[in-house]
Amino acid sequence: MIAKLVVRGEDRQAALRVLRKALGEYEVVGLHTNIEFLKRLCESPDFIDGKVETGFINKHLEELFPKTNGPSTQAIAQAALASIVDTNLQYNGSSDSSPWAAGDLFRVNLQGSQSVRLVADGQEFDVAATVTGANAYAVQIKNASGETIAEFADVQPAWVPQPSGGQLQVVLDSRRCSSNVVFNSKDSSVTVFDYGKTATFTVPRPQFLDSAAEAGPGSVTAPMSCKIVQVLVEPGTEVAQDTPLVVLEAMKMEHVIKAPKAGKVVDVYYKVGDLVDEGKNLVAFEES
Repeated sequence: MIAKLVVRGEDRQAALRVLRKALGEYEVVGLHTNIEFLKRLCESPDFIDGKVETGFINKHLEELFPKTNGPSTQAIAQAALASIVDTNLQYNGSSDSSPWAAGDLFRVNLQGSQSVRLVADGQEFDVAATVTGANAYAVQIKNASGETIAEFADVQPAWVPQPSGGQLQVVLDSRRCSSNVVFNSKDSSVTVFDYGKTATFTVPRPQFLDSAAEAGPGSVTAPMSCKIVQVLVEPGTEVAQDTPLVVLEAMKMEHVIKAPKAGKVVDVYYKVGDLVDEGKNLVAFEES
């Protein structure tokens, strides 16, 4: 048990109203909980009327454990927008003045676009956000078959970054969404808490991140634009093949860069917190 919730009211109906409100305010990530089950339980007409006995759950299985069609398209859009806007904000704050390091999606004679792949409940979604104006996007969501399942025009997200996530406000199909979003780099997940509803997505690991990219003998490069989370070696360190060298964060997930060969570390080019462009050398070492 990680928490216990106790509510009071003048009668059962009043107490259940307080209970429903309190359950809707829980925001838990990283652990599987029974919060959604308890929300459905509080909405059950028989439970509200107090018709509860030991066989209650078995009698109401379909009601308490309904089959889900997956997350709503609005939840999918919010998860993707939060990921894109937060990533761009990080790189816009970089001291690198090069246009290649800019995160504003500017393109010459072309509308800038970014895409995110999300997985939830065994379903895969590709979300593309295309710039249509100052902080304005057209958002398109496709399923694994390539079929467009939702489109949102003139989307203007307001993002307030916080440790491991942030607060997102955006209007989707005339509905004002105000959600808390949590990025969990340990399991590569994005969780959206939107007015008592929770949707969790996984960001699949890009195939080219499965191994470090070698720029030349004795060097390791960043496979994509990233942030340095941990530096595990220092100059002079003897390393064997597959020894962890650097932990980086990219696409809301952590990835360990390992030594492709045995050798001795000559130099480490970045420190924790640095933003690194794709293809930049991370560590130099001499092969044994």
